[in-house]
Amino acid sequence: MEALYRRSCRKFEDREVEREKVEQILKAGRFAPTGRNNQELIFHVIQNKELLQKLVKETQEAMRKSPEHAMMANNQITYGAPVAITMTCKKDMMRWAEFDCGFASQNMLVCCEMLGLGGLPLGIMRRTPEPWLKGLGCSDDEVLLLTIAIGYKDKSEEPHEKELKSEVVYIN
Repeated sequence: MEALYRRSCRKFEDREVEREKVEQILKAGRFAPTGRNNQELIFHVIQNKELLQKLVKETQEAMRKSPEHAMMANNQITYGAPVAITMTCKKDMMRWAEFDCGFASQNMLVCCEMLGLGGLPLGIMRRTPEPWLKGLGCSDDEVLLLTIAIGYKDKSEEPHEKELKSEVVYIN
């Protein structure tokens, strides 16, 4: 139950994540429910440090060129995580894909916590998706939905206390 109270991790150890753990995380995402059982998500797993650094740099450069996104160009993007899993789908499958991506990503993030890992959902790439999609070798008809940065949590950074702000309305 503790895994359900997970927090986003923005500081990772410089340590590889075992392939078995990555496979378990992927399995958790792929077994998530999907609308009409479409299973339209495409999971791109990046474990190559140089490629991740290149994609981060190209994304930051694309943001700098965009007046709308320039102020976010110094964002660390993946925060040094050794693994990133990007979910895409074909453009013609977008009807339920964002919902399905939400289900998959929550399963994956909870799985990370259960495996002693940290995870960070990243939507920032959607602002300038071209470098990321191109770097992953995606087809022209693919849409970037979400990336999750994954790695061992750097224990030197304690999570802050979370104040619950969302409303709950009971209807009797």
